[in-house]
Amino acid sequence: MESIYQNLQQAHVRIARYVELDEHMEQRKFRIQLYSRRRMFVWWGVAAGWIIYLLWYRIGDLQGQGVVVPGLLSFGGSIAAMQYVIGPILDRRKKTAMERQATTEFTPMIAEMNLLADELEKDSVLPPKYRTLHACTKLLEYVENGRIATLREGINLYEEEASRDLQHQQLRQLAQQNQQLIRQQQTLIKNTRDMVRAQRVTNDLLRFR
Repeated sequence: MESIYQNLQQAHVRIARYVELDEHMEQRKFRIQLYSRRRMFVWWGVAAGWIIYLLWYRIGDLQGQGVVVPGLLSFGGSIAAMQYVIGPILDRRKKTAMERQATTEFTPMIAEMNLLADELEKDSVLPPKYRTLHACTKLLEYVENGRIATLREGINLYEEEASRDLQHQQLRQLAQQNQQLIRQQQTLIKNTRDMVRAQRVTNDLLRFR
């Protein structure tokens, strides 16, 4: 059992590192996907709009003509152009640069993840189904607490607990659904009573006409 425990410890270290790398990559991809400077471009548009409006105002003073309407149109156009044309173009360029940088950063990570997977395939006593961080952690706990004497016992115990947890989760979901149905029925009963009460009041009023 000592050799199995050591093997599980090695597998746990490798799986934890694999999960860490995978989560880092997914978070980086998510940040790139959500990257947006829209609010900043709105303020840039406002600043550019004011500058253009002041230029129109200055031209109007020099020529003795009213240029309020062209100035306001230019002001609004600057905001729209910065927010819907220039801003998205700059964001796409920034995202492309971020994706290139991420690809360069991901290359050694992917190589390390492939190496970890190969090592798990070669050295680990765990079947592929149980090469997860949760399963490996639980099996280590079973060994440390003396609950199992063989790996097969550990896998069977893990399956039993997983099945029991799934049943508990399904029961909780069923209980929540029942509570929701009860609340809906109570609301329906209350609405029905209110309708009956209102109808009685209407009937009583009609009697006195």
